[in-house]
Amino acid sequence: MVEARTLAQQANLETRQAKHEPRTLADQRATWRREADAVLGPDEVASMLAATLTARRLQRPTRVNRAWVRTQAAQIVKTMEATRSTWQEWHVRAEALRVVRTANLPLRRIDDVVARLTHAALTRSSVALQAPVEPGISEPAGLRRTDGDSVYTVAGATWHTSKRILAAEHRLVEAAGRLDGHRVPSPRSTSPSWRPQRTGPR
Repeated sequence: MVEARTLAQQANLETRQAKHEPRTLADQRATWRREADAVLGPDEVASMLAATLTARRLQRPTRVNRAWVRTQAAQIVKTMEATRSTWQEWHVRAEALRVVRTANLPLRRIDDVVARLTHAALTRSSVALQAPVEPGISEPAGLRRTDGDSVYTVAGATWHTSKRILAAEHRLVEAAGRLDGHRVPSPRSTSPSWRPQRTGPR
């Protein structure tokens, strides 16, 4: 098994295409366009772009206000809860990008709206799971970032959960510690009175 895996890795390294040299964004976009034209054809690519851009212009612009941000942030956390019990800033930001992708927003506002959704989801709808702080030990202002976190912590590495998940865990722990539920009587060792019957020839 180990030899087969090693041979497969070696074959992959020897046969895969080499990575291209670094390109500018303009060069990369031109390469993508040539590849799309080769697969779909220039007319089909132009038709897809026209349909996409026209549909976006016809869509009503998304009104980003406090209520919209609060609603979308709560939905982002619900999406997190459906697939995991804890999450970090990067998970929330990825989901915020998916939300913004379906909204009708100008490109210049995307980063700002994603940041607002991420901040709202983490501060309003999530609970930070932080290690206990040692009493009497804290970094001076010179060793803290602009957001107040210590420079010795990894930015965005804090794990979060939600009040609903914490409540579910508390219910499980409480149920596991209960001793007043129904109990099965202790089994008594008795010799079996039933014996299988022979059906074949003796």
